[in-house]
Amino acid sequence: DLESVLSLLESNHLPKAGVADHIEHFSLALENDVLVGCAGLEIYGDAGLLRSVAVHSDYRLQGLGTKLTESILDLAEYK
Repeated sequence: DLESVLSLLESNHLPKAGVADHIEHFSLALENDVLVGCAGLEIYGDAGLLRSVAVHSDYRLQGLGTKLTESILDLAEYK
């Protein structure tokens, strides 16, 4: 999944630095086993940083970015 996330971020002109260090805290959206969206959380003690929210251009304007962001916020509350 890391390579797919990095590719999606690159296609959206988003930074890839540090993604590998936090990939276990990413939410992924898949369509037929193909990555179409992602959002990540970097955890630092009791603080978290939302990062790398990206949606493939064919899947935009469908609320997917919002759903991914909400899933990361839920994860941040849990962690």
